Amino acid sequence: MHDELHFGLGAGEEFLVEATLCNELRASRKPIVIEHASFDPVFSEHPLPKHYGFESYVSLPIVLADGTFFGTLCALDSLPKKLQNPEMIELLAIFTRLISTTLDVQRGSGGAALQKV
Repeated sequence: MHDELHFGLGAGEEFLVEATLCNELRASRKPIVIEHASFDPVFSEHPLPKHYGFESYVSLPIVLADGTFFGTLCALDSLPKKLQNPEMIELLAIFTRLISTTLDVQRGSGGAALQKV
């Protein structure tokens, strides 16, 4: 565990999936963008930002070609950040597509295509 933001997670500790923002994203499959959690009308009372003290958070779904939800690409910071930027969201979306495409290739070929690169 590498915790430069000092959120208090130790080696081997896990979040309960049901208590994460990722779980909310899994249900909606829509990006979650929080620029300043303390002042956000939706997330100011959410237990995760309050407990871990983060102010900014962005998360996009990673969905495989067959529609399977794989996980999320997310970032968070203890400081507020300007995240409602279409170019930044599109760049992250490109990364999620790259990740899902890579996973699809690995699943389809047992990883052989990536090993040849």
